[in-house]
Amino acid sequence: MYKHSDYSITQILHIFVNVYSYRPPSWYNDSKCVVYLSKLMELLSICPSCTGKSDVKVQRRLGAYLMYKTICTLCKKERTWSNSEEHRGIPLINLILSAGILFSGSLATKFLRALSMINVSMFGGNTYLAYQKAFLHPVSNFHRLNLIHAIVG
Repeated sequence: MYKHSDYSITQILHIFVNVYSYRPPSWYNDSKCVVYLSKLMELLSICPSCTGKSDVKVQRRLGAYLMYKTICTLCKKERTWSNSEEHRGIPLINLILSAGILFSGSLATKFLRALSMINVSMFGGNTYLAYQKAFLHPVSNFHRLNLIHAIVG
């Protein structure tokens, strides 16, 4: 089974441009969905061990990435829940969304504005540009060079 830690950031991004021929990891193929925060709080506020009430606190919120810590008021069990894997501190959901915007040819400002208009938690334009510069453009350039070398020989 593939784990997110088996891949470097560059390999993760190469999945989007089909440079590698291996099977993408399960987190890449996993369907993603938008969930109302109130419905998520309903789920997290019930302890899975004893069905008691749990206190829910935001641990980390970064763009589309959410991490919550829950503590059951009855059995005192603690758990941490997040909506995405992280790789070296980078939430993969944010990286996947950034890559999807760039490699689909969408305009980031319109995409981000549309999500903002319907109150979907998302990173801003500066974060998108930072991901683009640090991760997406190097992979895109690598892919272009490979194509040029294949054509020119």
